[in-house]
Amino acid sequence: MWRFLGLLALSFTAAIPALSQGKLSVVGYVSDSTGKKAVEFAVVALLSSRDSSVVGSAVTDVNGVFEVRNVVPGRFLVRVSHMSFESMAKRIVARSETGVFNAGNIRLARKQIALDEVVVVGKSTPIRIAKDTLEFNAGSYRPREQDVVADVLRKLPGVTVAKDGSVTINGKPVTQIMVDGKKFFLNDPSLATQNLPADIVDKIQVVNKKSDQAEFTKVDDGQTEKVINLTLKKEKKRGIFGSYRLGAGSNDSYDLGARIGGFRNATQAVAMGNYNNINRQGTGSGVAFPNASRQGILTSGNAALNLNYEPNSKLNANGSYRFGYGSSDRETNSNRQTFEDKGTFNSDSYSSGNSLSRSHSMYSRIEYRHDTTLSLIITPNVQLSTGDSYDEGSSHLFDENAALVNSEERTSSRISESVNYGLGLLVQKRLKHPRQTLSVSMDSRANDSSSDVLTFQKNYYAVKDSTNIRNQSIDVDGGGGSFSSRLAYTHPIGKYLTAEFSYRFQYGTSRSTNAAFDFNPSTGNYDVENSLYSKNYRNSECKNAAGVYLNFAKGALVANIGANANVVNQDYRNQIGFVWLDTALVFRNISPSLVVSFSHKESHDVRFSYNGNTRQPSVEQLHPVQNPSTPNSIQLGNSSLKEEFNHNLSLSYSYFNKETFFSFNNSLSGSITSDAIVGKSYRDDLGKYYHQAVNVDGRYQLGSFTTVGKSVLANKLHLSVSVDVDYSRTPGFANLVKYFSNQFAVEEGLKAYLTLDFLEVGADCSYSYNLVRYEGLSGYSSIQYTRKRYSSLAVEGSITARLPGNFEVKSTLDASRKYGDLSSGGDKSYLWNGAITKKFLKNKSLSLTVMAFDILNKYKPYSRNVSASYIEEVRYKSMSQLFMATLSYTLNKFGGDVRRK
Repeated sequence: MWRFLGLLALSFTAAIPALSQGKLSVVGYVSDSTGKKAVEFAVVALLSSRDSSVVGSAVTDVNGVFEVRNVVPGRFLVRVSHMSFESMAKRIVARSETGVFNAGNIRLARKQIALDEVVVVGKSTPIRIAKDTLEFNAGSYRPREQDVVADVLRKLPGVTVAKDGSVTINGKPVTQIMVDGKKFFLNDPSLATQNLPADIVDKIQVVNKKSDQAEFTKVDDGQTEKVINLTLKKEKKRGIFGSYRLGAGSNDSYDLGARIGGFRNATQAVAMGNYNNINRQGTGSGVAFPNASRQGILTSGNAALNLNYEPNSKLNANGSYRFGYGSSDRETNSNRQTFEDKGTFNSDSYSSGNSLSRSHSMYSRIEYRHDTTLSLIITPNVQLSTGDSYDEGSSHLFDENAALVNSEERTSSRISESVNYGLGLLVQKRLKHPRQTLSVSMDSRANDSSSDVLTFQKNYYAVKDSTNIRNQSIDVDGGGGSFSSRLAYTHPIGKYLTAEFSYRFQYGTSRSTNAAFDFNPSTGNYDVENSLYSKNYRNSECKNAAGVYLNFAKGALVANIGANANVVNQDYRNQIGFVWLDTALVFRNISPSLVVSFSHKESHDVRFSYNGNTRQPSVEQLHPVQNPSTPNSIQLGNSSLKEEFNHNLSLSYSYFNKETFFSFNNSLSGSITSDAIVGKSYRDDLGKYYHQAVNVDGRYQLGSFTTVGKSVLANKLHLSVSVDVDYSRTPGFANLVKYFSNQFAVEEGLKAYLTLDFLEVGADCSYSYNLVRYEGLSGYSSIQYTRKRYSSLAVEGSITARLPGNFEVKSTLDASRKYGDLSSGGDKSYLWNGAITKKFLKNKSLSLTVMAFDILNKYKPYSRNVSASYIEEVRYKSMSQLFMATLSYTLNKFGGDVRRK
C-alpha cells in the first residue's frame, strides 16, 4: 500500500511539471483600506491585457490570501470585487523563476451608500450555489417581524426543524450556527435558531465545513460537517435588539422569557433566559406553542450568554455560557414484539418518575493571527452537572401462546454529579509557498463522575413459580482522561498537486469503581457486599496513525486521495470479586479515503467521497459491568472480538437555475461492514435474555435523499418535494440462530409556503412506509419469509392572518395516522393550536396574545422503533390542553434609528 502511494506521488511529481512547463501561480493578499484587516470571500479575476478575457479566478480565504494557478507569464489586470467593498483593479506583469508571482497587498475601500440615490427594486434570487455552499436569500422567504431564524429555516427546501430546535439538511444534522462567520453559541445550534430574530438576517448559507486544519492546508480529508452561516444585513451590523414576555394560564402554567443582544461591527453579544412549565424553548416574543414532542412535563429554566469580540484584525475571541435547570414529570407505556426462532414474544412495560437537574456549560474559542502566515487557536471548555431522580415501573413478558413468562416491579433513586473539562490548541504556519504549510494540534480532556443508586426489584418467574427480591445500594465513582495530537505538513508538487503528510497520536484512560451492597434486615443497613455487581475496571487505549494524502486542484475540480496506517493498543483490567483480569489487544489496519468535487459557476455542484474506517470493540462488549436495574437482560463478554471495518460511499449533486428559481438536490449513500459487531441473544427458561457481542458479515445500507424546490409568484410561493429512500440488511440472532432483517423505508414530503402582506399559509405533508422482512431461518416457519408492514401519514399546517385594528390570528394543525400498530390505541392523533394577538402603541412594540394549545384535547404522543430483532411502540406523557395569555414587548435599535415592533 505504501509503495503504491509512493509511486503515485512520484508519477504526479514527474508528470505535472512537464504538462505545465513555464506556467506559474499568481498569489496575493486582499485587505481593507488600512491594510491590516483581511477581506474574506473576495472574488479575484485575472484578466488578459490583450482582450480582457478571464485567464483564471479565485476566492480569498479567511486570511485574505488568494492563488490563481496555471498562469502563462505575461501582462494582466487583477480585478477584485466584494459585496461590502468598492471594486479594485491592478495591472501586473507576471514573471517569476520560482513559479510563484506575488501580486502584493490589494486594498479595498468600503462602499458608501448615498441616501438620496435612486434604488431599483428587482427580483431577488432565492438560492445561489457556490463551492461547498448553498446560499438562501432570507428576504425571499418574507420573514415576519417577530419570526426567529427557525421560522425561516422551516420554509427552505430540504431543511427540517424539529420541535426541540435541532436542524437537519437533506437528512444530515447541523452541528453549528455561525453569524457573519463567527461561531454562535458553541455546541448548541438550537439557541441561535430559536432566539435570533429573522429580520436581521440577509443570507442563510449552508456550508459543508471542513476542519480548521483542512481549511488552512487546503487539503480535503473528507471529514465535513453541516454548518449554517447567517450573514447579517449591513444596516443590522450595528445596534441592539431585545424582547421580553410574561405569560400565565390554566393549570397554574406560566411562561417568562427575555433576550437582549447587540452588534457593533465585528463584536456580537447576546444574553437570554427563560423559565416556564409548558415545555417551551426559546425566548422570542412571537407566538410559540409548547413543544409537543418532548416526553414528560418539564419545568425548566435556562440562562445563556454569547460574546464574539474582535478588537483588531489579529484577535478574535468567542465565548458562551449556559445554565440549565430542569424538573421533569415523566410517564411512559411501551409494547414490544421480539422475534425468535420458534415464535414471537410480546412484552409491555410502564414507567414513571421525576428528576431534578442543574448544569453549567462554558465554551470558548480564541483565535490569534500574527500575520497572514501564522495563526493560533485555543479552545478551553468546562461542564458541570448535578442531578437526582426517582423512578418506578413494571414489565411483563408473554410467550407465543400469550402465557406469562416473567414479570418485574421496580423502584430506584439516583443522586449524581459530574465534571468535564478540556483544552484544545491548534498552531498553523504557512511557509514560503501558499500551499506549503505546517500545523500542530493538541487536545486534552478529563472527566470525573460519581453516583449513589438505590434499587428495589421484585422479579417473578412463572416456570418455577418463584420470586426474587433485590434491595441494593451501589456507589459508583468513575472518570478518565484523554490526550491527542496531530502534526501535518503540506508541500506543493507542481501547479495542481499538493501532498500532505500527517501523524496522529491518541491516548485515553477510563476507570470505574462500583461498590454494591445488599440490604441487611438484621441491621437495617446496606452492609452485605455483593461481588457480582462490585466490578471495577481500569482501561487504557493508545492509537497511532500515519497518513499520506495527495490533493489535486484545477479550476472547479478538486480531488483528494490518501490513507492512514493505524495501530491501536488496548489494555483492559477488570476486577471481579477479588481477582483482576488483564486483557491486551492490538489492532492494525489501513484507512483509505477519496474525495472528488466539481463546482460549475453558481448552478452545479457535485461531490463524491469514499472512506474506510474501523471500530474497535468497547470494554462493555469485552468485559461488561452488570447493570443492577436490568436483572432480566444480562450482558456477556467476548474477549475474542475483532474490530469491524466500514466502507462508506456518498455522492451528492446540487443544481439551481437562477432564471426559473428551480432547485434540485440529491445525495446517495451506502455502507458495507465486514466483521460487524452485533448483538447475539438467547433466552433461558426463566425468560432472562443473555446478550453477547459477536462478529458477523453481511451488513450493508443504501440510501437516497432528494429534494426539488420551485419558487413562483415572484417568490411569494415556495414549493418543495422530498423523497427519502433507505434499505438496510442487518444480521441478527434468534436464540443463537442467525437470520437477516431486511428493512425498506420510504418517506415522501411536500412543503408549500405562501407569504403575502396580509396572509401566510404553510403546509408540510409526509407519508412514510416501512417494510421489514425476516429471512434465513430455515425450518422455522414463524420467522422465515415473515413480513411486517408499517406506515404513517402526517400533516402539519399553519395559517397566519393580519387583520384590521392591529389584530393577528394564527392557527396550527398537526394530524397523524399510523397503520400496522401493535396495539389499537394511539393510531390517531390531532393537535390543533390557536392564538390571537393584539398589537398596541403607534409602533406596535407591545402585544397581548391569547394562546390555546390542544384545543380538541386529542393529542396522543407516540413513537415507533424498529430494529433487527424487535418492533416497539412507545406512548408517553406530554403537555395536555392549555390556555394562556402572554404580554410581550420588542425593541430594535440599529444604526441610530429606534424601530419598535
